[in-house]
Amino acid sequence: MTTSTILTDEALGRVLENSPFCQRQLQIMGAGTPELAIAKLRELAQKDVSIDAMKAAFSSITEPDALALALRTFRRDLILGIIAGDATGWIDYHTVVRRMSDFADVAVTYTVDVHAKALAKRFGVPMSRSGIVQDLLVVGMGKSGGEELNVSSDIDLIFLYGEDGETRQTAEYPNVRRTISNQEFYERLARRVIPALNDPEGPGFVFRVDMRLRPNGEAGPIAGS
Repeated sequence: MTTSTILTDEALGRVLENSPFCQRQLQIMGAGTPELAIAKLRELAQKDVSIDAMKAAFSSITEPDALALALRTFRRDLILGIIAGDATGWIDYHTVVRRMSDFADVAVTYTVDVHAKALAKRFGVPMSRSGIVQDLLVVGMGKSGGEELNVSSDIDLIFLYGEDGETRQTAEYPNVRRTISNQEFYERLARRVIPALNDPEGPGFVFRVDMRLRPNGEAGPIAGS
Protein backbone atom coordinates (compact mmCIF):
# COMPACT_ATOMS: atom_id res chain seq x y z
CA MET A 1 0.00 0.00 0.00
CA THR A 2 1.50 3.36 -1.02
CA THR A 3 1.07 6.88 0.25
CA SER A 4 -1.07 7.78 -2.74
CA THR A 5 -3.58 5.00 -2.01
CA ILE A 6 -3.92 5.95 1.67
CA LEU A 7 -3.66 9.74 1.76
CA THR A 8 -6.11 10.26 -1.09
CA ASP A 9 -8.10 13.44 -1.54
CA GLU A 10 -11.23 11.47 -0.67
CA ALA A 11 -9.80 10.04 2.55
CA LEU A 12 -8.38 13.36 3.69
CA GLY A 13 -11.62 15.09 2.75
CA ARG A 14 -13.45 12.80 5.18
CA VAL A 15 -10.97 13.76 7.89
CA LEU A 16 -11.80 17.41 7.32
CA GLU A 17 -15.53 16.76 7.31
CA ASN A 18 -15.37 15.02 10.68
CA SER A 19 -12.82 17.21 12.45
CA PRO A 20 -13.80 20.79 13.31
CA PHE A 21 -10.37 21.09 14.98
CA CYS A 22 -8.60 20.40 11.68
CA GLN A 23 -10.90 22.81 9.86
CA ARG A 24 -10.20 25.64 12.33
CA GLN A 25 -6.46 25.13 12.48
CA LEU A 26 -5.99 24.82 8.74
CA GLN A 27 -8.05 27.94 8.16
CA ILE A 28 -5.84 29.82 10.63
CA MET A 29 -2.80 28.51 8.73
CA GLY A 30 -4.14 29.97 5.49
CA ALA A 31 -5.48 26.76 3.97
CA GLY A 32 -9.00 28.10 3.65
CA THR A 33 -10.23 26.08 0.68
CA PRO A 34 -10.83 22.31 0.68
CA GLU A 35 -8.10 21.83 -1.89
CA LEU A 36 -5.52 23.73 0.12
CA ALA A 37 -6.60 22.08 3.37
CA ILE A 38 -6.29 18.58 1.88
CA ALA A 39 -2.86 19.38 0.44
CA LYS A 40 -1.68 20.75 3.79
CA LEU A 41 -2.97 17.73 5.69
CA ARG A 42 -1.13 15.42 3.30
CA GLU A 43 2.06 17.45 3.73
CA LEU A 44 1.83 17.31 7.53
CA ALA A 45 1.04 13.59 7.55
CA GLN A 46 4.23 12.93 5.54
CA LYS A 47 6.42 15.40 7.44
CA ASP A 48 9.59 14.10 9.11
CA VAL A 49 8.80 14.15 12.82
CA SER A 50 11.53 11.81 14.00
CA ILE A 51 13.17 12.70 17.29
CA ASP A 52 16.23 13.95 15.38
CA ALA A 53 14.02 16.25 13.33
CA MET A 54 12.39 17.53 16.51
CA LYS A 55 15.76 18.28 18.08
CA ALA A 56 16.92 20.06 14.93
CA ALA A 57 13.83 22.27 15.00
CA PHE A 58 14.66 23.66 18.45
CA SER A 59 18.42 23.27 18.95
CA SER A 60 19.32 26.78 17.77
CA ILE A 61 16.64 28.62 19.77
CA THR A 62 18.01 30.44 22.80
CA GLU A 63 15.19 32.77 23.85
CA PRO A 64 12.31 31.47 26.00
CA ASP A 65 9.57 33.32 24.09
CA ALA A 66 10.86 32.14 20.72
CA LEU A 67 11.04 28.56 21.97
CA ALA A 68 7.51 28.72 23.37
CA LEU A 69 6.13 29.81 19.99
CA ALA A 70 8.17 27.22 18.09
CA LEU A 71 7.02 24.40 20.36
CA ARG A 72 3.37 25.39 20.09
CA THR A 73 3.55 25.68 16.32
CA PHE A 74 5.31 22.33 16.04
CA ARG A 75 2.72 20.67 18.27
CA ARG A 76 -0.16 22.02 16.19
CA ASP A 77 1.42 20.66 13.00
CA LEU A 78 2.28 17.37 14.70
CA ILE A 79 -1.31 16.87 15.90
CA LEU A 80 -2.75 17.66 12.48
CA GLY A 81 -0.37 15.21 10.84
CA ILE A 82 -1.21 12.52 13.40
CA ILE A 83 -4.96 12.99 12.91
CA ALA A 84 -4.62 12.72 9.14
CA GLY A 85 -2.27 9.75 9.34
CA ASP A 86 -4.21 7.85 12.00
CA ALA A 87 -7.64 8.40 10.45
CA THR A 88 -6.49 7.19 7.03
CA GLY A 89 -4.38 4.26 8.25
CA TRP A 90 -1.10 5.89 7.20
CA ILE A 91 0.23 5.44 10.75
CA ASP A 92 -0.75 3.10 13.58
CA TYR A 93 -1.35 3.52 17.31
CA HIS A 94 2.25 2.74 18.23
CA THR A 95 3.49 5.48 15.92
CA VAL A 96 1.06 7.95 17.47
CA VAL A 97 2.25 7.35 21.04
CA ARG A 98 5.89 7.20 19.95
CA ARG A 99 5.67 10.61 18.30
CA MET A 100 3.83 12.22 21.19
CA SER A 101 6.20 10.73 23.77
CA ASP A 102 9.26 11.81 21.79
CA PHE A 103 7.84 15.31 21.47
CA ALA A 104 7.22 15.50 25.22
CA ASP A 105 10.83 14.49 25.94
CA VAL A 106 12.22 17.04 23.50
CA ALA A 107 9.86 19.82 24.59
CA VAL A 108 10.68 19.39 28.28
CA THR A 109 14.42 19.09 27.64
CA TYR A 110 14.72 22.25 25.58
CA THR A 111 12.35 24.25 27.77
CA VAL A 112 14.34 23.37 30.90
CA ASP A 113 17.62 24.18 29.14
CA VAL A 114 16.57 27.59 27.82
CA HIS A 115 15.01 28.75 31.10
CA ALA A 116 17.89 27.39 33.19
CA LYS A 117 20.35 29.43 31.14
CA ALA A 118 18.19 32.54 31.51
CA LEU A 119 18.17 32.11 35.29
CA ALA A 120 21.91 31.37 35.40
CA LYS A 121 22.59 34.76 33.82
CA ARG A 122 20.92 36.37 36.84
CA PHE A 123 21.86 34.06 39.71
CA GLY A 124 24.77 31.89 38.60
CA VAL A 125 25.07 28.12 38.28
CA PRO A 126 23.74 25.78 41.02
CA MET A 127 26.55 23.88 42.71
CA SER A 128 26.93 21.48 45.60
CA ARG A 129 28.77 22.57 48.71
CA SER A 130 31.88 20.87 47.31
CA GLY A 131 31.64 22.84 44.06
CA ILE A 132 30.09 20.22 41.76
CA VAL A 133 27.72 21.65 39.15
CA GLN A 134 24.12 20.50 39.69
CA ASP A 135 21.41 19.90 37.12
CA LEU A 136 17.66 19.42 37.09
CA LEU A 137 16.33 15.90 36.55
CA VAL A 138 12.78 15.81 35.21
CA VAL A 139 11.05 12.48 35.84
CA GLY A 140 8.04 11.60 33.72
CA MET A 141 5.36 9.58 35.50
CA GLY A 142 2.28 7.77 34.23
CA LYS A 143 1.84 7.72 30.46
CA SER A 144 4.79 10.06 30.07
CA GLY A 145 7.13 7.71 31.90
CA GLY A 146 5.69 4.72 30.05
CA GLU A 147 6.06 6.46 26.66
CA GLU A 148 2.34 6.02 26.01
CA LEU A 149 1.22 9.60 25.48
CA ASN A 150 -1.67 10.21 23.10
CA VAL A 151 -2.74 13.49 21.53
CA SER A 152 -4.83 14.52 24.56
CA SER A 153 -2.55 13.30 27.37
CA ASP A 154 -1.14 15.60 30.01
CA ILE A 155 2.35 14.97 31.38
CA ASP A 156 2.94 14.09 35.04
CA LEU A 157 6.33 15.45 36.10
CA ILE A 158 8.60 15.41 39.13
CA PHE A 159 11.50 17.90 39.38
CA LEU A 160 14.62 16.70 41.23
CA TYR A 161 18.18 17.95 41.67
CA GLY A 162 21.20 16.23 43.14
CA GLU A 163 22.47 18.19 46.14
CA ASP A 164 21.72 21.30 48.14
CA GLY A 165 24.10 24.23 47.88
CA GLU A 166 24.18 27.67 46.31
CA THR A 167 24.55 29.20 42.89
CA ARG A 168 27.94 30.57 41.93
CA GLN A 169 29.36 32.91 39.36
CA THR A 170 31.18 31.12 36.52
CA ALA A 171 33.21 32.10 33.47
CA GLU A 172 30.12 31.58 31.32
CA TYR A 173 27.92 33.62 33.67
CA PRO A 174 30.18 36.29 35.21
CA ASN A 175 27.66 39.08 35.82
CA VAL A 176 25.21 37.58 38.29
CA ARG A 177 23.01 39.89 40.36
CA ARG A 178 23.13 37.73 43.48
CA THR A 179 23.47 34.11 44.46
CA ILE A 180 20.61 31.99 45.78
CA SER A 181 20.18 28.49 47.17
CA ASN A 182 19.86 25.58 44.78
CA GLN A 183 16.37 25.01 46.18
CA GLU A 184 15.29 28.52 45.25
CA PHE A 185 16.96 28.31 41.84
CA TYR A 186 15.13 25.11 40.91
CA GLU A 187 11.84 26.30 42.32
CA ARG A 188 12.15 29.39 40.16
CA LEU A 189 13.07 27.20 37.19
CA ALA A 190 10.08 24.90 37.74
CA ARG A 191 7.72 27.88 37.94
CA ARG A 192 9.01 29.03 34.56
CA VAL A 193 9.00 25.64 32.86
CA ILE A 194 5.45 24.66 33.85
CA PRO A 195 3.64 27.65 32.28
CA ALA A 196 6.04 27.62 29.32
CA LEU A 197 4.62 24.20 28.47
CA ASN A 198 1.14 24.42 29.97
CA ASP A 199 -0.27 27.87 29.23
CA PRO A 200 -2.25 28.36 25.99
CA GLU A 201 -0.76 31.09 23.82
CA GLY A 202 -0.90 31.70 20.08
CA PRO A 203 -1.20 28.25 18.43
CA GLY A 204 -2.22 26.68 21.76
CA PHE A 205 -0.26 24.92 24.49
CA VAL A 206 2.56 22.36 24.37
CA PHE A 207 1.41 19.92 27.07
CA ARG A 208 -0.79 20.25 30.11
CA VAL A 209 1.48 19.69 33.11
CA ASP A 210 0.37 17.87 36.26
CA MET A 211 2.66 18.07 39.30
CA ARG A 212 0.43 16.24 41.79
CA LEU A 213 2.40 12.99 41.64
CA ARG A 214 5.47 14.57 43.26
CA PRO A 215 6.36 13.50 46.83
CA ASN A 216 3.61 14.69 49.21
CA GLY A 217 1.56 15.90 46.26
CA GLU A 218 0.49 19.53 46.22
CA ALA A 219 1.78 19.95 49.77
CA GLY A 220 5.34 19.03 48.76
CA PRO A 221 8.03 21.31 47.32
CA ILE A 222 7.83 21.80 43.58
CA ALA A 223 11.49 20.73 43.26
CA GLY A 224 13.47 18.60 45.68
CA SER A 225 16.94 17.18 46.20
